[in-house]
Amino acid sequence: MRVVIQYYSDDWPTNVIMFECNILIYKFVQELHFFVTRGDDKNELILATLLQGFFDAVALLLRNNVDKREALEHLDLILL
Repeated sequence: MRVVIQYYSDDWPTNVIMFECNILIYKFVQELHFFVTRGDDKNELILATLLQGFFDAVALLLRNNVDKREALEHLDLILL
């Protein structure tokens, strides 16, 4: 059984949604939106772990100053 959330707030730092047979995991941090999406045959816990790992890597690259301006200034480093 999958958890479906039709709303978001600051109480839910990571959310899981089913959208047209796809799992969508997202995380909002200030003005940045991080998304991971896959087919509904995948495990949402693994996708949530993948998203958290990516966010942690971005936070390390930006020295824990994860905001829109810093991300745009260092986008080449993030994409590398």
